[in-house]
Amino acid sequence: MGKLREVFNFINTCPLVGYDMYFNFVDETKRDSNTSLITDGYGHLVKRYGEEVKKIQCIIRQTKPFTEQSNTNENVEQQEKVQEFLDWINEQGKQGNFPDFGEGCKVIKLATPDGVIYPMEVGVYNKTTLYSFPFEITYTERM
Repeated sequence: MGKLREVFNFINTCPLVGYDMYFNFVDETKRDSNTSLITDGYGHLVKRYGEEVKKIQCIIRQTKPFTEQSNTNENVEQQEKVQEFLDWINEQGKQGNFPDFGEGCKVIKLATPDGVIYPMEVGVYNKTTLYSFPFEITYTERM
């Protein structure tokens, strides 16, 4: 399987994803929670000395219900659920739980970029909030 498919399958193992994971797609019109994985392409070269070090940059986007009622906890609770997802990514990296890129490849780091510690709200559409946060997978590949 290709690396991007492996990243998708890995993210799909997160118990916070639910039943509706999408690859490179988010439907902002649905009120239910959707998760999508958006990638920057394929393994940007970081350095080349014997084994190549490459990086895949990804963005997780999640839609969550949004209420316009004041003095309710619903919006805070939804943001906390998205924060749990971001924390899950970083915890997998700390524990060394990585996607399997196959023979000749070794993942060496999985984490959100420096400074990204909380999800960003990128819009509200039809009582749905779209959250977004990046993560990176750094790996070596024998040539």
